Amino acid sequence: MSWLPSPQAWRLAFQAAASGETLFLQDALLGVNAHINHDLSYSLRDVGIDPDRRAKHRDHDRINDVLRQLVDVVQGVVADVYDADSYTRADEWLASVDETVTYVGLSEARSLAWRNAVLLVDTQWPPVERFVDWRIRAVSTGFGYLLLTPSVDPALRRTLRYLERETLPLASLEAAFRQRVSHVKLDLE
Repeated sequence: MSWLPSPQAWRLAFQAAASGETLFLQDALLGVNAHINHDLSYSLRDVGIDPDRRAKHRDHDRINDVLRQLVDVVQGVVADVYDADSYTRADEWLASVDETVTYVGLSEARSLAWRNAVLLVDTQWPPVERFVDWRIRAVSTGFGYLLLTPSVDPALRRTLRYLERETLPLASLEAAFRQRVSHVKLDLE
């Protein structure tokens, strides 16, 4: 079986996770970045945005609404994972600003993925296809590097990594998410 080389955004995500130097949240965001900023455009193209493009675009945008509704759930899980009173206080202080920034980031990334898919479907001309491929690689790789650059105080990083390794196996993350999401009534209309 012949394997295609993995995209740089995914290589960054896997290498970072394998290095043990990143925090769980960074690893998760690197995966989300690779999926949305790299894979989604090609997935939309391959699955098909036609026929009935308008209806499919509405469905695509409805997923943004579901993601918006889950931002608080994910933030709650992060606070649970890190047992972070200061995180919770910061979230309360920021009110809805952090949720808005997260939602706008997700929806804009998904919007760009849709526009890329439209270009790939509508303009089957090699120079445009190369441009879209370049843009997808540049955005997904650039954002991946951005996620790897935040500086965290070394003592805080050690504490957070200890909490991740010693107190929270992956199963507890899943349990925390499921427990929190079970109380959320998603508006899918």
